[in-house]
Amino acid sequence: MKERVTEIDVLKEMVKSANMSAKAKDIDIKKLKNRLERQGGSRSRDHSEGSPQSRQSRMNRGGYAMDDIQERDPMLE
Repeated sequence: MKERVTEIDVLKEMVKSANMSAKAKDIDIKKLKNRLERQGGSRSRDHSEGSPQSRQSRMNRGGYAMDDIQERDPMLE
């Protein structure tokens, strides 16, 4: 009888530990989802890599706009 009680106590501790582990994993998942949402949201606010605004800002970094560059040089024609 005493062995059964001890076995039940061990099983209760195992269940308690498993529940705590599951809760910790749920918390980790929520944190990771929030982090992903924040990163995804910042990309959409800052313009994604393939957006026209992003390309235009990269083209303007050299101190001139792409409109200032002539497609053809009349001297070469």
